[in-house]
Amino acid sequence: MSKTIPPPHSMEAEQAVLACLMIDDCYGIIDGYLDEIDFYDPMHKRIFKVIRHLAVSNQCYDLMSVFIFINDAKEPVDT
Repeated sequence: MSKTIPPPHSMEAEQAVLACLMIDDCYGIIDGYLDEIDFYDPMHKRIFKVIRHLAVSNQCYDLMSVFIFINDAKEPVDT
């Protein structure tokens, strides 16, 4: 019986990247370097997609904006 081994990942590193994006308003710096597929945790993927959506829409993407967007969204963000 073979076990599926998860790919290498760091939840703390993913959280740190997302926190830096929301605190420093620096999506433009990482645009083109990171994508949601670079995140292992499904919620981190979702948060990154929301940040990207808000950033390319020229909207604020701080902690509260992302939280409100995720809680109000009925459909997944496809940006």
